[in-house]
Amino acid sequence: LRSAVDYASETGMSDKLDFVEANYNKPLPFPDNHFDALYYVQVIGGYGTDLSQLYKEAYRVLKPGGKAAFEDYIVLPKYDSSDARQRRLVQASKAVLGVVHYFLDKEFTDALEGAGFEILQRHNASVAEQAKLLERDRDFFLPLTKIVTTLNQMGVVPKHFASMLLRMTEGTDDCILAHKEGLVTGDIETLVQKKA
Repeated sequence: LRSAVDYASETGMSDKLDFVEANYNKPLPFPDNHFDALYYVQVIGGYGTDLSQLYKEAYRVLKPGGKAAFEDYIVLPKYDSSDARQRRLVQASKAVLGVVHYFLDKEFTDALEGAGFEILQRHNASVAEQAKLLERDRDFFLPLTKIVTTLNQMGVVPKHFASMLLRMTEGTDDCILAHKEGLVTGDIETLVQKKA
């Protein structure tokens, strides 16, 4: 938040912007029918929010006829929770991406509709691209992890740096497979509208 405030000041936007820190797990600090539009990117999976409560709050603060765009992590319909291999892949992707909880696609749509939203569009924006991005990340971070681990063993780099990189990269290949096999996505995009 400090970075955003500083940037607004540096670019002469301070008089046009307000910054408010809030928590998606609590009522939003805005009056009813306040915003023309809302959006968030990859919030729910990282914070394990109550979808129903979040979308009811979003609906409340959105003006009638207003639109909202959401992008988040979900478990796709192909995922079979009784399959041990698929469970391992999905669990690895949670650890690598920092996802606390994956919701099912139906849980999202039920919560949106339950809040009163009309779903205008919903699609997976990166059917193949997410895996490619993760592969590029892997190709950068795995060699870096080896270098930092070696430097740690030589006493040049503190242990916590090596440990952090090991935690970040453990399960990377399983995470990539989970995306390639269509078990999870971090790019489900949803456009909704509040009834006028």
